[in-house]
Amino acid sequence: MSDALDILYDAGGATEPDPGFRQDLMARVRAALDDTAVAVTAEPAPVVESDERSYVDVAPPSTGHQRHRQRWVKAVVAAVAASFVAGVVVIALTQSGADDQQPTGPAPDLPPTSPAPAATPSTVADWECPNPERNYVNYCRGALDPGTHETWAFQPSFAFTVPDGWSNLEDKSGSYLLLPPGADWDGYKAGTSDYLAVYSSVAAPAGCEEYPDPSVATTTAAYIGWLGQQPTLAVGVPEPLMIGGLTGTQVDVALSAGPACSDPDIADAYAPVFIGTNASRVRQRVHPGERLRLQLFDRPDGTLMVIAIADVPDSTSPVDGWTAAAEITDTFRFDQ
Repeated sequence: MSDALDILYDAGGATEPDPGFRQDLMARVRAALDDTAVAVTAEPAPVVESDERSYVDVAPPSTGHQRHRQRWVKAVVAAVAASFVAGVVVIALTQSGADDQQPTGPAPDLPPTSPAPAATPSTVADWECPNPERNYVNYCRGALDPGTHETWAFQPSFAFTVPDGWSNLEDKSGSYLLLPPGADWDGYKAGTSDYLAVYSSVAAPAGCEEYPDPSVATTTAAYIGWLGQQPTLAVGVPEPLMIGGLTGTQVDVALSAGPACSDPDIADAYAPVFIGTNASRVRQRVHPGERLRLQLFDRPDGTLMVIAIADVPDSTSPVDGWTAAAEITDTFRFDQ
């Protein structure tokens, strides 16, 4: 009998369209059963709740007539249900206009009341790095507005403040490059532009071969000791400093009168100063007339980080890059 009731509930909906629906249905079922001398208790049949539907609990017949009675009861309920279906549909249509009627299906999509707002650049992906050698790991932002900025990819990240005219052409996990007003990428590559660069992991190079010298530890003390032993380098007096919450050592380096390295593709003689390791991809050299200021920091992971300030002869920048860069590093604030 529960199967027949399922048919009726599926036809009329899970919500009864009339408060007396169940009472009228059961009265008709009982009357039909009485007319054929089938014993049904006089008390209202209990309702059993299961799977969020309501079923009437009808007492089973005797064993000998069980299958016949089940088929007959289902037929009676189905007949009564069929007579109710038309009325259920009419009632449902009549009540569908009521203010308190709940929709039985998904609400239709409504047209937008106003156009969607235009996208606003808010992430690093909204900037196009002007570095012609850019790739998916370089998040540089080109010309910087005067004020405070933060690195995107470089680790450890830091904030800094620049005046008007400075630009950022590298922001990678291992290198960060700032150029002063009037400088550009071509001048940086050609050695005619001052610059300020930060490299997260460097080591002493093995002479002109420019690969990390495994005999020199990646610490400030070991590296400065290596600098002092290079006949191609003129090294200043190391000085302690603190920048952006980090304690380090500063030392100036220039090309000496000693024998220097040469390369057919490089016009001037040069001397290697440091070589990048891990995520830092750099071969730092010093050329005739150029000076480098190195600010060295021992990192907790055993790497050697350096801030390099380059002052090159005949720079294309109208400002003194050496002095201006030093003023910017004073504003560094590292996320330690």
